[in-house]
Amino acid sequence: MSLSFTPSWRTESTRILLCRAMFLFAILHILTGLGMTWWGDSLVFETYHQMVLTQIPNAGRTLEQVWFSLFGATLQLVGMMLLALIYCAQKFRSAKLWTFLIVGLCLWAAQDIFLSLRYALWLNVVVDLAALLWSVPCLVCLVLFDREQKN
Repeated sequence: MSLSFTPSWRTESTRILLCRAMFLFAILHILTGLGMTWWGDSLVFETYHQMVLTQIPNAGRTLEQVWFSLFGATLQLVGMMLLALIYCAQKFRSAKLWTFLIVGLCLWAAQDIFLSLRYALWLNVVVDLAALLWSVPCLVCLVLFDREQKN
């Protein structure tokens, strides 16, 4: 006979609450990202922009390098989350997770391409299109394959 001890906090309702907290975490990131993308030049963020400019004496090239470095850290996080989603979708043969990846990539690409075109950043447009052309066809095939396997 084996004895097992389950702490009192490890209940289904606690799990549901923790999952909801993580959904809120993700949604807040999405809303913040949307705000930064679409209203980054508005008065709402003016205090933040002024703070950054006063902290960096040589605002031109240095500021671009700072933002580039900050984006690199964000890209690392996105890559780790992509790995986790891809792992889960592959392991559980989840057409829904593949679909979420497609929607997320298309949401990102549409905005990134729009902003890149707005500022004539052609290299970004090419990289975005290459990422879409590589990933979306693979993901669509995986959706179809895993949907077929479930039936």
